[in-house]
Amino acid sequence: DTGDGQGQFPGAELIRTKFFIPHLHPTLVQRRRLLALLNLEPLRALSVICAPAGFGKTTLLSEWAVQSQVPVAWVSLDSGDNDPLRFWRYIIAALETLRPGFGHQALDLLRLFDARNTNSFLTALLNEIGAWDGQFALVLDDYHKIESPSLRSSVAVLVEHMPPQMHLMIASRVLPDLPLARLR
Repeated sequence: DTGDGQGQFPGAELIRTKFFIPHLHPTLVQRRRLLALLNLEPLRALSVICAPAGFGKTTLLSEWAVQSQVPVAWVSLDSGDNDPLRFWRYIIAALETLRPGFGHQALDLLRLFDARNTNSFLTALLNEIGAWDGQFALVLDDYHKIESPSLRSSVAVLVEHMPPQMHLMIASRVLPDLPLARLR
């Protein structure tokens, strides 16, 4: 294994630019009130930024991530990420940008992954996240592109059992199918 999760998935390369926090335009209009709200967000497990196309969700999160006091992992999602194996590989690889070597136990289980039964994989992933020292944030940009019911269900399990040091930020054009009322 090369340490990037690729060795266990020959021929299935990850697009590394999906982990880049998008650049900010020099003429950016700062949204100080919204940034102030987001700066309070690491105290919460989940933040959802939901708005139509072109309303600046990605720009707002990019601006927040650049000045954040907590380390930020980023994944720009696309329709190809509806495959559970691909989606979770991207999540683990994004977290590995903050903590090299992260996720090897979960990746071993992911290799044996059955889309109908994610319990072992999610348990391993949550336990590895739970052993993380310090706060961090994971941004899932364009989450509306995730349409797979089984994948949405496994993300809901992650959200319901997230360790306290993890903060998940989701940007979407539609409200995600997550237990939001219970989390409020």
